[in-house]
Amino acid sequence: MQNTNNIILYLICLIPPALVAGPFIADSLVVIINILFFYTIIKTRKFEYFKNIFFIVFSLFYFTLIISSLNSDNIFYSLKSSLPYFRHGVFALAIIYTIDQNKDKFLKLFFKILLITFSVLTLDGLFQYFMGFNIVGLHHIHPDRITSFFVQELKLGSYLARMMPIVIAFLIYFGSNNKAYIFLSVILIILVDILIFISMERSAFFLTMLSIIFILIFTKKYKLIRFLCFVVSVLIIITLTVKDEALKNRMLLHPIQALTETVQKKYVLTAVHDSLYKTSLKMFDQNKIFGVGPKMYRKQCRNEKYTVNLSSCNSHPHNTYIQMLAETGLVGFGFFIFFVFTFFYKTIIHFKNLITKRDHLSDFTICIMGSIFINIWPIIPTGNFFNNWMSIVYYLPLGFYFSSLCQTKKNSN
Repeated sequence: MQNTNNIILYLICLIPPALVAGPFIADSLVVIINILFFYTIIKTRKFEYFKNIFFIVFSLFYFTLIISSLNSDNIFYSLKSSLPYFRHGVFALAIIYTIDQNKDKFLKLFFKILLITFSVLTLDGLFQYFMGFNIVGLHHIHPDRITSFFVQELKLGSYLARMMPIVIAFLIYFGSNNKAYIFLSVILIILVDILIFISMERSAFFLTMLSIIFILIFTKKYKLIRFLCFVVSVLIIITLTVKDEALKNRMLLHPIQALTETVQKKYVLTAVHDSLYKTSLKMFDQNKIFGVGPKMYRKQCRNEKYTVNLSSCNSHPHNTYIQMLAETGLVGFGFFIFFVFTFFYKTIIHFKNLITKRDHLSDFTICIMGSIFINIWPIIPTGNFFNNWMSIVYYLPLGFYFSSLCQTKKNSN
């Protein structure tokens, strides 16, 4: 059984670079992890891992997705998305299980691989920005945009922004008084902040600022270091923006123009997003209980009874909350909101305990929560909730989060 546990451990550790390689490889790893995890649980009869509140609520949410698909106009198409969705909840459980079985080995190896992945992406992205091609000779696919090893996908900034709080969590967890360690950590954080900005992914940079605010407010230590890192990053970003016309237009002038148009014409974010949201709400209005079905927005947006204009049809509504309403109705949305409120309740209790100097969550846990926080932030364009790549990014920190909460509960008892 130890060999199987080790395989699960190694496969989870490979998730960060696998996400860079593409959704197929990362999703294949998740499927294999699921199979090995089920085999292990059945063999060892450790069924208690399926009896925690997280998995119970997730299972109810999953069955809601199935019912929503069965209630849709294209059952088989929707089921292709909802039926295998179960693997993501099991993936989070596998992380919890692996931490329980071999915490030190797992966390050290995961951190090393994550740090190497981050460092390579950061150096490669900066190299591509200045040279026009990356270290293996890949040129810009999109004019003036950095993609590094994501090649054609504009995901570099999103990946770095969503994984950055996890990196900081591990930097804190394995924190050292060694000055070289602290110096290299600071340099990496500054470079990542800069790279996210020059990747020209506006949402990613906004999420980065959100995670910084979250970490500064709710952590106990290292506030000053993170703040100074961001100040240095901003100074360098300002310098680059002044010299780079494309960067200035996309990250500064275009958002100002879009904001002006939004205020004048009373759009939600932009004209395109406004159309997507209105179409989604039409879908919800006529399918309030279970929605139109997971991943069915792309099919139903062509329906005349939902269409607002030519801009209202896309693969998804570009907002998680709106998508949940449109595709899963009040029932699916209710489970999602339950998690959101529970998360913020934990955050508020932690903040109260932090002020009163009572037992509170560790800085490691808070940084992991920072990753979850930016994933559930409502007022921003988002990816498809049911996209394989996005789902792995969403559920990866959940495994560490719930494991950490269990450990905190054990320590308090």
